[in-house]
Amino acid sequence: MAASSRKNVSAAVAVVVLLIIIATAGNAQEGDVCTHLSDTYRGFCWSGNGCDETCRHENLHTIFGMCDFHFPPRCLCYLPCQP
Repeated sequence: MAASSRKNVSAAVAVVVLLIIIATAGNAQEGDVCTHLSDTYRGFCWSGNGCDETCRHENLHTIFGMCDFHFPPRCLCYLPCQP
């Protein structure tokens, strides 16, 4: 019975550690750069200049905007993450 209790405790500890890792993994830290799709850019994103200009008009905190070149190419805005 003692071995079974140790296995249960070990499993419980492993689950708690895993939950802590999952809960903290997505937290943005100061200085991190996050992305979001532009709210106002329309059409396929072929030129980084138009995307950059659009992103900067959307949000004053935008660092830059750039096409992601996946299909369909979309305009992504890069800005500091909100902790």
